[in-house]
Amino acid sequence: MAATAITNATLTRNTWTAFPAVAASDATDGILITPSKPDGQLLIYCQNADGSNAETVVIKGGYFKPFAAGDLSLSFAASAVKVIAIETGKYLQSSGKIKMTGSADVKVSVIELP
Repeated sequence: MAATAITNATLTRNTWTAFPAVAASDATDGILITPSKPDGQLLIYCQNADGSNAETVVIKGGYFKPFAAGDLSLSFAASAVKVIAIETGKYLQSSGKIKMTGSADVKVSVIELP
């Protein structure tokens, strides 16, 4: 299967924006996030839709050295919700996208910060 492509919500200062819909991770290929700028910031919302088991998501480390960061892993409890703000440049792949992995129980939405 193909990775789940996430549609980002882009915030504008002093303007209300609807919270973006969550999308399930593809269990095999994960999630692809396409930031609109390579040096921006994203707020990533992760929800564990499994009410019985903990889940793990990984934001894959970036490609562009020396600024790239390594993999960023999060293990979270059943039914938990977590958010993280990241710098896009540290996690960009050579494709210009950010790759995340997780089971189909992981639901994600992304907000680009101004």
